[in-house]
Amino acid sequence: SHLNGYSKSKADLDTKILAAMRKAAVEAGADPDVVEALPNWTLHDCRRTARSLMSRAGVSSEIAERVMGHTKGGVEDVYDRHRYTAEKGAALVKLAGLLTLIVTPPADNVVSLDEARA
Repeated sequence: SHLNGYSKSKADLDTKILAAMRKAAVEAGADPDVVEALPNWTLHDCRRTARSLMSRAGVSSEIAERVMGHTKGGVEDVYDRHRYTAEKGAALVKLAGLLTLIVTPPADNVVSLDEARA
């Protein structure tokens, strides 16, 4: 059977993200009320972002599409029964590495605006 409860789960996730954004504002010395609402987004945006980042991370289009659960269809799907488990795993490791660099960039790659202006 299919999964249910996406709307409630999405609403719960939005609430938690908004709370985290307000907490981050406080930690940065800003007014948490400045963060009023999240921009409109869907869970599909996460899939689109993951697919785009896999391309950026150098994952081949064929493997990235398989990670996303897409099939080529036709004769290839009939004859190619390989599951691509190792290849998909390697793609996800590359995606995780890129996400880590985006979220926590190396310290030598970060320059304060005051330093940059000087």
